[in-house]
Amino acid sequence: MYTLVKLLELRAGAGEPISEATARLPQAAYLTATEFVPWEAKGRVMRTLLEDHRDSNVDLVDGIKVYVDDGFVLVRPDPDEPACHIVASVGDELRARALIDEYRQRVCDARGGEGASGATEVIGSASAVSEKAPA
Repeated sequence: MYTLVKLLELRAGAGEPISEATARLPQAAYLTATEFVPWEAKGRVMRTLLEDHRDSNVDLVDGIKVYVDDGFVLVRPDPDEPACHIVASVGDELRARALIDEYRQRVCDARGGEGASGATEVIGSASAVSEKAPA
C-alpha cells in the first residue's frame, strides 16, 4: 500500500503520465534457446566454447557467460536433460536473435552437428514469441 501511495505522489510531482516515464526507460531484449547436446558431448561443447573465448571477458559461474558490448550471452549446460541453454540479454532484439543464432551454431559445431534443435522464445516482452528451429 505504501508503495502505491509513494508512486502516485512521485507521479503527481513529476507532472507527466506514467506511460511517458516508462517510455523513457531503456529497452532490453532477453532471448533464450535450448539446444540438444548428448550427455557425452556436454564437456566437449563447454571446453570448445571456453577455448574460443580464452581472450574474452567471461564469467564461469553458471556456465560460460561472454560479455558483449551491450549485454551478455550465457551458455549453460542443463543438469537434468541432454541440452544446453543459451541466453542472450542485450539492448536490441535483432542483436539478441543474431547472438542466439551464432551461439546455437557454435554449440552445434562443438557437439558435432548431431541431434535436433530446440526452441527459441522471447521472454519478458509484452507478446512472447515462440518459434521452432528447423530440424
